[in-house]
Amino acid sequence: MTAVLDVPAGGYLAASAAGGSVGQLPQDRDRSRALDGLRGCAVAAVLAYHAHYPWARGGFLGVDMFFVLSGYLITGGLLRLPVATARRMPVEYLRFLARRGARLMPALVLALSCAYLLTVLAGTRTEQSRLSRCTTAAGGYWMNLPAGERLRCPAIWHITWSLAAEEQFYVVWPLVLAATTALACWRRWDCRRAVAVVAITLYGGATAWQLVMRARGASTAQVLFGPSGRSLALLLGCALAAAAPALGRALTRRCRRAAAGVGALMLTGDIALSSAGSGYGTLASVLVAAAATATVIVGVTGTQTGGLAVAALGSAIPAALGRLSYSLYLFHELAYRVADLVGPRGTAPHELVRWPLCALAAAASYRLVEQPCRRGLNRLLGRRVQATDAQTGRNGPARGCCQGDQADPGLPGPRRPC
Repeated sequence: MTAVLDVPAGGYLAASAAGGSVGQLPQDRDRSRALDGLRGCAVAAVLAYHAHYPWARGGFLGVDMFFVLSGYLITGGLLRLPVATARRMPVEYLRFLARRGARLMPALVLALSCAYLLTVLAGTRTEQSRLSRCTTAAGGYWMNLPAGERLRCPAIWHITWSLAAEEQFYVVWPLVLAATTALACWRRWDCRRAVAVVAITLYGGATAWQLVMRARGASTAQVLFGPSGRSLALLLGCALAAAAPALGRALTRRCRRAAAGVGALMLTGDIALSSAGSGYGTLASVLVAAAATATVIVGVTGTQTGGLAVAALGSAIPAALGRLSYSLYLFHELAYRVADLVGPRGTAPHELVRWPLCALAAAASYRLVEQPCRRGLNRLLGRRVQATDAQTGRNGPARGCCQGDQADPGLPGPRRPC
C-alpha cells in the first residue's frame, strides 16, 4: 500500500512519492498533492470498509486504487533512472530493494510489535497460540500465500496481505523492466512503448488467469488475495507510467479535465454498486476500479491541468490522509482493536476512541519513525552517490534509453531538457 519514488538528480535522489521531491515546480507540487489526495481517498475507503460500515462494503476497492498509484509512481521513477550495465545491474537491483525495505520496514516493525504486545495483554487463547506464526507471516511478506491464509490470522496481522502482494510484485517487476529496457536499447526500439506493451501483455495474461481460476471453482480469497490477484492493478499502473509522455502530448487540457471527472464518476459508481450488494462481480469491480483510477491519474497529472479535480484532491484533508496513508493502514486495525475494549463496535464510546486513536498513532509513526528514517536514508544515499561519482568522474546523471523524453507530465520532480 505504498509508493516510493526515486528520481535521479545529480545521482540518486531518494524522495518519497507522498512528500514530493526536491526542486519541484509549482505545478509539480499541485500534481503531487492531487496524487496524495487520491491516495487519501483510497485509504479512507479501506478504513471505512474495515470498520464494517454497511454503506462502505465496496471500500475494499481502495486497495486497487493504491496499487494503480504504486505501479504508476514506482515504474515512472525507475524509467527515469539510467540504464545500468550488466555488471551494475545486480547492485542497482539490490539498492532498489534496500531503499524500499529501509522506508517500509521501520513502521511495519513498530506496528507488529504493538500488535504482539496487545495480543499478549488482551488477546484470546486462540490468538495467542498463533502469535508467533502470524507475526512471522506478516513481517516476512507472505501473508497472502496459501501458507499464510491457512493461519487464519486476526485482522491486525491479516491486513499485511496487500503489503506482501505489492512487495512480491516489486521483487520481480524491476527485473522484467530491466530486461525490457535493455532489449529496447539493443534493438533501438522505443523504450517506453516496449515497457507499455510488456505491461499490457502481462495484464491480459493475469486477467485470463483470474478467469480460469474462477471457472475452476476457486474462492474469492484464492483469486484476489494470491500473488497474482491484485497484480492487475499494479500492471495497469506500470503501463500508464510508460505511456505518460505520449498521453501528455496527445491530450488537451479539456480532455484531461473530462478524464478526471469520468474516472471519479466510475470510481464512485463502482464502490456504490459493490456496497449495495447488487450482485456486481468482484473481479469486474476490481477491473473497473483499476481502470477508473488510471483515468483519474491521467486527468490530474497533465501539464498545467488545474481544474476542479486537482483542487479537490489537493485540498488539505485528502492530501494529509494521503501522506499518512501507510501509517493509517498499518495502525487502523490496532486502533479498532483497542476501541473494542472500550465498547462494542457501532456504539458511541467505540467511535469516540477508534478514530482519534487511529489518527494519533498514524501521525506519531509518520513523524517519529517514517520521516526520520527517510531523511537518514536520503543522506546516506547522497553521500554514497557523491563518492561513486567522484571515483568514476561523472558530473551528472547518466542518460538512459528511457530518458529520451523527460517531458513526463505524470511524475512530480524537476524537468530536464531532452
